[in-house]
Amino acid sequence: MFQYSVIAMLAALAVAAETLSPVAGTVTASLVDDAVAPLSCPFETTHTVASMLNGDANDGELLHVWTGNSFNVYQLTGGQWRIYGTQAAMPAGRIAIDEHGAAWMRSRSGNGTTTVQLYGGVPEDDSIGILAPPQSWQLLAYPWPVAVTLNSLAWTGAADGDQVKIWDAAAADWETYDRVGGAWQGNLADPVIEPATAFLYYNSGTASATLTFDRPF
Repeated sequence: MFQYSVIAMLAALAVAAETLSPVAGTVTASLVDDAVAPLSCPFETTHTVASMLNGDANDGELLHVWTGNSFNVYQLTGGQWRIYGTQAAMPAGRIAIDEHGAAWMRSRSGNGTTTVQLYGGVPEDDSIGILAPPQSWQLLAYPWPVAVTLNSLAWTGAADGDQVKIWDAAAADWETYDRVGGAWQGNLADPVIEPATAFLYYNSGTASATLTFDRPF
């Protein structure tokens, strides 16, 4: 089972008629028993994302980092992420902390609960662009810490023929949605993308596309 909760969702604080002051927030993700979760950090932070992704994990839990074609797998050993099956530490910089849209998968096995807490400042930008390479899958994330539905996403750059895969925690598999006639079509009419979750995006075009997400608040 996989559960999200928004501990502190800071809508912006109004300081003048046309001015907003950024605030901070926290999103908590709970992995229960044999859970897999696609995670992202929708905050601007100087904290080490790798340590935040540890949460209160036990040795043996896994972190899956998207390479552009597949996942590299790291295992928590002695409180440190190491290349799976070795004692070699995860390379420095493998997890970007200044890259909007960066995302990862976390998994655990056995009974119990692992809690991951992601925190930082809400981006001040009016819009955020995320690059989607041509004719390839990219693990991406909605860059603001709020829940949205797929068809309500305020974005540009998506084109008919593109695809999105959203993680179905109950089925432990990806659900595919196709871009048709300017809307997303799939198993659910309008699936919810929870705060700090991630999804796979396929740019069907022959050139890179910039997916531009407008501030939702």
